[in-house]
Amino acid sequence: MCEFLLESLKINHHGKEIMNVQFVAQSNTPRDKIFTTLILGVNGSGKSYLLTIIANIFIFLEKAKNYQRKPKFRYDQFSIGYEINGYKYEVKRLSGSEIYCYRDSLLINLEELALPCKILAVSFLVNDKFLFTTPEMGKFFPSYIYLGVRKSSNATYTSSILQNVMRNFFEVTLSENYTELITILSLMKFDKKVQFKVINNNTSKSIDGSKNILKDAIWDSNISIDFQNDRDENRLYLNENKESILSCIKSDELELSNIIFFKNGERIPFEDCSSGEKHLIFSLTGILNNIKPNSLVLIDEPEISLHPEWQTKYIDLIKKIFHRYGSCHFLIASHSHYLVSDLEPHTSSIVFMNRAIDTTSPSAELLPYSTYAWSAENVIYNIFGVRTTRNYYFEADLRKIIDLMNSDDGTGSNVDEIQNLVNKLRKFIFDQSDPLNIVLDQAQEFCDVYKKNI
Repeated sequence: MCEFLLESLKINHHGKEIMNVQFVAQSNTPRDKIFTTLILGVNGSGKSYLLTIIANIFIFLEKAKNYQRKPKFRYDQFSIGYEINGYKYEVKRLSGSEIYCYRDSLLINLEELALPCKILAVSFLVNDKFLFTTPEMGKFFPSYIYLGVRKSSNATYTSSILQNVMRNFFEVTLSENYTELITILSLMKFDKKVQFKVINNNTSKSIDGSKNILKDAIWDSNISIDFQNDRDENRLYLNENKESILSCIKSDELELSNIIFFKNGERIPFEDCSSGEKHLIFSLTGILNNIKPNSLVLIDEPEISLHPEWQTKYIDLIKKIFHRYGSCHFLIASHSHYLVSDLEPHTSSIVFMNRAIDTTSPSAELLPYSTYAWSAENVIYNIFGVRTTRNYYFEADLRKIIDLMNSDDGTGSNVDEIQNLVNKLRKFIFDQSDPLNIVLDQAQEFCDVYKKNI
């Protein structure tokens, strides 16, 4: 299968390293599922900014390739590596006018550079950092699609969320991906049917003035779609007249004014859905309506408003819904430990981002071990470095210190391991009255005695 995979990114500015990120290990086996990279980190570690920079680099490259000119970019140097259709590409920008492109280590012209089919920027945050684009701007870099909640570069409207959901849901209903809507509805325990409220803004009830008159049921009506019925009359009719109907919607002759969901037969308008339900419907239908093979999908903080159960299942849900797009790479920025427990080792990677106190540049570490089936406690403790009451892994390290000291044979063979555990657990003490100090002080004294005799 032809695949897109983002491998590395390095950015320098005025001789200073801004970012240096490895997204995947050097060797990866062929896959039949989408590849997911989870970018973890606390607030302020640069996760969202990293996604923005990646999107901006591919926008820069598309503009440079298509318009034979060197567009502006914030940083003077970058190097980005990725794989697409079996070839490894690397692009280096050494200055404003120097751009070097390589395919399998051989220098090529910019015109020969293959790029991801789509760059989807997905967020439910009102202040996301992605570039907002107007239709006019999108003509210059059509592969980039903003799938956030903003209606302009600096404004968000509740109505825009509803409008996007209605348009995306309706268009996916008329596409080959309509069956994936069933997965989304099932997750939220909705009935497998929806209803669209359609308003006629053209009194002639015609398309293009006279031809292809739509049946009366489409005008000023509630159109119910039953996804469980392959022969659903309304969906079949909409599909037969898809181009005409979409043309009417685009020209405002037809207006989608509402979308209704159902739960146990009860009508639930979109505005009455929970915040988590709105978030999932908005983001997943947006991706589903725009994704293409060999796409790069950037998702910022998908855990917003989601119940922990949904967060735990999020990665698996993504892979089920987009199973037809195994050639795509999803980069997900999050500070939710729940997302980690659902990763598969052969089609996933984790990048942990942190920002040292003495520097403004974030550091990024590709974690070398699999986290498949990890518990949330494991992630909180070993990745985020947070001690919680009765944390199993914290207690396991504490018990190990005691066991190592009790099993000492007088040679001090366990001193290094004990010292490493003491150093690790010290980071979780914020109060001198913490009784844990007693155990750690005894362990430190144990280590010091042996070290003096070396």
